[in-house]
Amino acid sequence: MKHFVIAIGCDFGAGGIEIAKLVASKLGVECYDRYFVDEIVKKTDAKRSDAEKADMKNGVLYGVETGSGMYYENLSKKVIRLQEEIIQNLAEQESCVIVGRSGNYFLRQRDDVLSIYIYAPKEAKIKHIMEEYNVSEKKAAEMHKEKEMALHARHKRVTGTYRGDRYARQLMIDSTMFGYVKTADFICKIIEEKFKD
Repeated sequence: MKHFVIAIGCDFGAGGIEIAKLVASKLGVECYDRYFVDEIVKKTDAKRSDAEKADMKNGVLYGVETGSGMYYENLSKKVIRLQEEIIQNLAEQESCVIVGRSGNYFLRQRDDVLSIYIYAPKEAKIKHIMEEYNVSEKKAAEMHKEKEMALHARHKRVTGTYRGDRYARQLMIDSTMFGYVKTADFICKIIEEKFKD
């Protein structure tokens, strides 16, 4: 196949990360998800917990000791800028699957990108969260609401658009229609057709 980058966005609890890993494995490429936070921590003096907070919230500051005292920088802006740089570099260097982090937006000018959004009915997402985190239905519903609100706010702040905006994606699919494995198989067939030599 030709060089390709698959940018996968997903609802929290819809199985997007699991499907993305299956797709990457079937295609023999890397899947990048939490990788971005690790890379940002390497490139800043920030703690991992601060970098994760800055990824999701605006206006998070961190201090850097300089010769003339403490200098404070907007870590939120730096984290987003570094994520864009890392995503662009990965897309340039290798075929891969990138999960979340507004990858579809950062790569929107490239012709070798397929942007996918994976969603699911709320009941299915709550059940997945209960199983994944071993929590009650009530707690899973709270986690779902909190995480979805935070992810929507982050994506809106970074891109000016909504995560599930159909105009920013080439493919949107309900993960419960076929289940995770068959959904990954279906996505792979589309990728193979789109990027065949």
